[in-house]
Amino acid sequence: MSSLLSITIKRALHSAIILSLFASALTADPLWEQAERLVLNSPILVPGEVETHQLVFDGKGDQQVENQLLFETLKDPATGVPHGVLKQLLENNKDKTEKSRKEVEQDFQGELNSIERDFPFHLENPSDAVTEKREETKIILDRECVGYDFVVTKSDGEDEEPSRFAGTVWIDPNTAVPLEIESHMLDLPRKEEGAEIVSVVINRQYGYENGSFITLSEQQQLWLNAKFLFKKIVVYMESETHYRKHWQWEK
Repeated sequence: MSSLLSITIKRALHSAIILSLFASALTADPLWEQAERLVLNSPILVPGEVETHQLVFDGKGDQQVENQLLFETLKDPATGVPHGVLKQLLENNKDKTEKSRKEVEQDFQGELNSIERDFPFHLENPSDAVTEKREETKIILDRECVGYDFVVTKSDGEDEEPSRFAGTVWIDPNTAVPLEIESHMLDLPRKEEGAEIVSVVINRQYGYENGSFITLSEQQQLWLNAKFLFKKIVVYMESETHYRKHWQWEK
């Protein structure tokens, strides 16, 4: 399977519309309510620069592909709509920028067009997705953070089977800033983009700068089964993405 198929699957999973599935099990919680206000009162920001490093392994754990991608996101001066430009794509240290530009930019543009707050904060009432407050804490950036578990479902369209995700929002109790959101896909395996998805794990880190809640980075692990030249193969992909130079989009 080509590395570009892995990229396409990643983009498809990352840019879907999320809908709530479960009623809230969370009673009034001052820290959660403060974090919710902080996020919802923040403008939606577009990363002006997106840098991704991907490693693709076979079923034996041997590395097969290394991708390095760099995007620039520009604002259309007439409409204000973000437009993504592929600045560089290296595949196993070989420049594939121009060869892959059309397909990769199309995937990235789809992500930009559907940009919204990360779940569960995209919901009108984010607490509707929260199932419980965790007893244990987690140290993030030397801060003891409080965790809130959630479950949401996403739909890629009327003809697509919805997907459920479970996760945890980790909040700094001193600032009410969600510093990290962990999530993983439920109800697997399932078919997507011509492959069978076995596991999806996403971990995102956040910050709060100049009154704005921003996504700083993301780690993702994707495990799938696919076919290539009539042969069944197992693929595992790790990716790390950094988001920089954010700007506000009046969507």
